[in-house]
Amino acid sequence: MSNEELKKFFFSGLGNFIHLFSIVEDTVRSLLEQTAGVDKQVSLAIFSGLRTDKAMTNIRRIYQAKGQKFPKELDKAFQQLSIIAQFRNDVLHQRADFSQSPPVTGNRKSVLNKSAIRETPITAYTLVAAAEDLGRILLILGAFLRPDRETDDVEFALSEPWQYKPGEQASTGQKQKPPLHPKRKPPPQS
Repeated sequence: MSNEELKKFFFSGLGNFIHLFSIVEDTVRSLLEQTAGVDKQVSLAIFSGLRTDKAMTNIRRIYQAKGQKFPKELDKAFQQLSIIAQFRNDVLHQRADFSQSPPVTGNRKSVLNKSAIRETPITAYTLVAAAEDLGRILLILGAFLRPDRETDDVEFALSEPWQYKPGEQASTGQKQKPPLHPKRKPPPQS
C-alpha cells in the first residue's frame, strides 16, 4: 500500500477510533462513579474534567481503600487502555508523519532529550487493531458495570492476545529496555 493510500485509509479509520475511544472514556467514568458509590450528580461534581488515566488510578485506589483485591481482568483492560491512550495522544497532539516510510506518529517534535522520543510506525492495521482492542475493553468494563458480573464477555475479551502493540521504536535514540525478569541461563553441563 502506498503512503497516499495508507493516508486515506488512516484518516477514514481515525474518526471511528476516536469515537470508540470516547465511548470507552465515558464507560471508565461510569465505572468510577459506581466503584465510588456516588450518584450521577455527585459524580459530575467531583469527577468532572478528570482524565481517563486518573479515573483508572482512582478506581484502583478505591479498591485498595475498601481492602478489596483489584480484579486481574480489569487490570489487563486498564493496562491495554493506557497503551492505546498514549497512541491516541500521539495521533491527536503530535500528528502522523506521512513524509517517511513507514509513516509514524510520536512525540519527536515535542521532546528535547532524544532518549524520550517515542514513535509508532503506522500500518493499515494500526487503527483497526487499536479499535478492536477498545471494543474488547468495553466488554470488560461493561461486565464490571453489571450487578451480575457476567464473565462470558470478559472471558471472550481476554481469550486472544491484544491486537494493538506499539511498534518498534523508529528512533535511533530510543533503546530497547531489558526484560524485567531476564531468562536465566541453564547451569553448565558437566
